[in-house]
Amino acid sequence: MLNRSGWIGFPCCALAWKLGEEYWRILNNWDVILFQSDYEGIPLSLLEAMSVGVIPIYPRIRSGGDAYVAKVRSDLLYEPEDFGHVAKVLSQLIVLDESALESLRARCKEVTAPHTGDNYIKAFSTFIRQLRELPKASKAAVPRPPRFVENCSFTWLARFGAVRRGFLRLLRILPIR
Repeated sequence: MLNRSGWIGFPCCALAWKLGEEYWRILNNWDVILFQSDYEGIPLSLLEAMSVGVIPIYPRIRSGGDAYVAKVRSDLLYEPEDFGHVAKVLSQLIVLDESALESLRARCKEVTAPHTGDNYIKAFSTFIRQLRELPKASKAAVPRPPRFVENCSFTWLARFGAVRRGFLRLLRILPIR
């Protein structure tokens, strides 16, 4: 929780690996999550935190996370290693009244809504349907693989590949007469 009495005793924690209900229980009690990353793709921890209303402070590292944070409030993004800006944002958050904090939390949830519940599956299904409706891009017919390959698991295909590579190595070693 944000300590409104000032910086002294400002609660901060770093967590080890947490799972399931314990993870979500802890996350639901946070006000702010601070990232200090040099590189991220789209960090799941950012999406998860925002989905329960945790306000992110995130470095402007031109990753997928930047866009999500900017949709909440642009000053929640900071240039890497600009911890003066981070301190300024935290100072501003501390003095916000409860309704302004709730507004930020609601915006976090709104921004991540496409990734929560069934929304992601629905969006992915729509994308697949759209792909299916597009005209075929290639003109050449791709030959079907042998029937046993079509019905093989990836584990067995990997084993067949390893046997094939070993056999070809053996042929290179053995003198051919």
